[in-house]
Amino acid sequence: MQPRLVSLLAALALSSTAATGAETPIYRTVIADHAAGKITVIDAGKGLAIGHFGVAGPARLKLAPEGRMVTLAQGAQGLVQFLDSGLTISGHGDHSDVDIAGPAKMLTGQIAGPKPSHINFGNKRIAAFFDGEGIARVASLDAISAGKGKTTEVRSARAHHGVAKPVGNMIAISIPHPTDEKALPVGIELVDGDKRNVRSTDCPDMHGEGESAGTLAFGCGDGILFLRSVKGKHSFSKVAYPVDLPQGQKVRNIEGAAEIKAMLADFGPTGMVVIDPDAATFQHIALPARRMAFAIDKAQGDFGYTITEDGSVQRINVLASKIEKSAPVTDRYSMEGGSAVARPRLAAHGNVVVVTDPAKGVVHILDAKSLTKRHSVAVPGAPFDVVLTGGVAGDH
Repeated sequence: MQPRLVSLLAALALSSTAATGAETPIYRTVIADHAAGKITVIDAGKGLAIGHFGVAGPARLKLAPEGRMVTLAQGAQGLVQFLDSGLTISGHGDHSDVDIAGPAKMLTGQIAGPKPSHINFGNKRIAAFFDGEGIARVASLDAISAGKGKTTEVRSARAHHGVAKPVGNMIAISIPHPTDEKALPVGIELVDGDKRNVRSTDCPDMHGEGESAGTLAFGCGDGILFLRSVKGKHSFSKVAYPVDLPQGQKVRNIEGAAEIKAMLADFGPTGMVVIDPDAATFQHIALPARRMAFAIDKAQGDFGYTITEDGSVQRINVLASKIEKSAPVTDRYSMEGGSAVARPRLAAHGNVVVVTDPAKGVVHILDAKSLTKRHSVAVPGAPFDVVLTGGVAGDH
C-alpha cells in the first residue's frame, strides 16, 4: 500500500469518527514483524490496517505512558526509532479519553548504541539501556517528538543486560555483577549527574521491572526489590518469595498499572503472581499450560491477560488473583527453539485485547470481557510484538 493511500485511509477514519459524535471508542495497535523491519498500524475498532512503515530491523515495542509515542528498539541494528501513534490518552481511573492528532507517522529523532534492550519512561523522559556498553541514554519526550535525538548518558560499571528508569530528576540504573561479566545485575542505584546517591545490591539475578502507583519493582532470584520515592526521598525494601510459592521459580517480567497498587508478574513457565507492594504479599495463579506471553491493562490494572502454548487466552482478575475466563484464539505453538521461533504476543487496553498470530500472518482483535474475536486482520510476514493504545473520543 502506498504511503499517500495509507494517509488517506487514516484521514477518512478520523472524519468518520468526528461525524459519529460523542462516546466513540478509538483504538490503534502497532505491530512489529519477527524477522524484518516492518511496522503495521491497525485501527483496532474497525479491523483495518491504516499504516505500514519500514525501519532498520526487527523491533521490540514499548508504549509511552501518554499513549502516543511508541519506541522501536532494534537490537541487531543498534538503534531506537520512534513512531507517533496519532492518539493521545488521558486516564480517568475507570476509563481513558483519547484525542486524535492525526495519522500515525514515523518520527525523525532516534537514539543509537549497541544492543538496546530495556526502555522505560518517567517524568516526561525516556531512558534506553544499551547492553553492549552498560550505558543508559536519556532524552526528553518533547525533544524526541520534535525530531531531536539529543541525549545525556548515565554509565554503569560495565556492559551487561541491564535497565534504567527515570525517577524524578534522577535515573535508577542496574548494578552489574562485580566479577561475572555474563551474569545478570545484582541491584539498582540512583544517579544524579555524577553522584551515586542511593543503592541496593540485594537483588541477585535481577531481571524484569514494573511500576504501580509510583512504586518500582525489580525481579530478583530470591524475591522482589521495591524502590519507593516520597517527597524526594528514596528508599529500597526487599520481600523474599514466600515458602508456599512453587519452589525453584522466580519472577522474570513484571507489569504494573497506574491506578492501583498491584502488579502482575510471571513465575515459572506455568505460573503467575499478583504482587501487592504495600502488603508485601504474593498470590499465585496456576496456568493451564506453558505461558507464551502476558500483558496487563496499564490504564486500569484490574485485569491482565496471558496466552499459553495451546493457543488459549486467559483473562485474569488481578484484584481477585484468579482466572475468570479462557478462550481459544490461535492454534497450538511449539515451545521449542527459544527466541528464534515467533510466538504470539498480546496487548490490552480498555475493552480490547490484541493477539498476534505469526504462524498465520494474522492479528486477532478480541473483546476484552468475553474474549470473542471482533476482527482478524491479515498482516504480511510474521506479526510479533504489539502495543495497543486508545480510549473514548468525544465530549462526555
